Amino acid sequence: MAQTANDVATTLNGNYKTTYANDLEEAIPDGVKVTPTMELLKGEQQQGGTYAQPVLLGLEHGFTYAAGDSVANLNAAVAGKLETATVTGYQIVGRAEFGWTVAARAVGPNKFRPAVGIVLESLMMSGKKRGEIALMYGQSGLGTVASVSGSILTMTASDFSEGHWVGMVGCPIDVYTSTALTQQCKITKVDISTPTSPKLTVDNVGTIAAADVVYFRTAYGNECQGAYSILSTTTGNIFGISTTTYSDLWTGTTYSAGSAALTYAKVVKACAQALPRGGEGKFKFFVHPNSWQDLVNEPEVARVSSDSYWTPKRIERGSNDIKFHSVAGEIELVPSTYVKRSHAFGFLQDGSWKRIGSTDWTMRIPGVNGGEPFYPLENAGGLGVRVYADWAPFCRKIAGSVLITGITPST
Repeated sequence: MAQTANDVATTLNGNYKTTYANDLEEAIPDGVKVTPTMELLKGEQQQGGTYAQPVLLGLEHGFTYAAGDSVANLNAAVAGKLETATVTGYQIVGRAEFGWTVAARAVGPNKFRPAVGIVLESLMMSGKKRGEIALMYGQSGLGTVASVSGSILTMTASDFSEGHWVGMVGCPIDVYTSTALTQQCKITKVDISTPTSPKLTVDNVGTIAAADVVYFRTAYGNECQGAYSILSTTTGNIFGISTTTYSDLWTGTTYSAGSAALTYAKVVKACAQALPRGGEGKFKFFVHPNSWQDLVNEPEVARVSSDSYWTPKRIERGSNDIKFHSVAGEIELVPSTYVKRSHAFGFLQDGSWKRIGSTDWTMRIPGVNGGEPFYPLENAGGLGVRVYADWAPFCRKIAGSVLITGITPST
């Protein structure tokens, strides 16, 4: 008897469990470095799909001062400011499809990984990459167009991260002015050979112009607020709390590098500004790789961080890790290909940054075929598989973290 589509899907779902179990979901792709530092808070700790976190934004002020032997008339109590921040997860869904031939060849357990495994791994890796980008730049855009020539978009170097675009040929994008959709198109070529003049070639340039901003298709208005937006916002609300009313504790600590290279001294000064605003403890600074190299090349950092390893067969020299101490505490510098050239993010590692939502990256989509990865396509001859996440970043101590802008790497 010939196998039905449901039979094939059932077999592939069994092979998926045997081959991958949870390994595919728990694996962290190379380059994804911010996501693991933010614990996912889910399930019973949320109410009605929205997470509510009380935040202390003002101290108690009902104090009275009096001479040592006087009878003090006490001033009235002045309550501290306790506000409730709210955050809701945002969904990201990716999908892949297989024709009948590929599906049939993958039925045998020994054929499963060669036939479809590479696609599953790529789909999950692609999802986690987009999640990392959303954590950092959600609602801010992927990059800004500097100029247009034919079908080539030359991007603004300071607002560009090479890691966003590697592997993105064929990626659908939306290009916006500050308020409106300009053009929908696909990436046909990525040229990052000249870091100061990165280029994206598109299949339909349409009315794209300088100063337009690039987003992943459907991301505009539908993605979570990323760390850049959270730390740079100074007007309006963040998580439902006014940044104007509580500008001392509910806006990020920002520091300008002055259109110059990032230095040890600038990182220390930025952390010093965060110190009185609650920024004390351990920081992880995520920096563009070229800024990392600038810091490694600094004599002070090289002196305390570099080391040599010698054996009769080889000599090794260099830095895998940069850590130093400042007035605000320990600082660890981490290179990330997802950080734009002009930025550096200093996140407190005290649990104040979390991801809020219903699920981390998974191929067991709730409500689809009993949560199994593979399902028959309704109107086509083949099977489909999806990857899904639902969360958003949240910070309860915004003023304690640091955003450095205006960096121009020396290389």
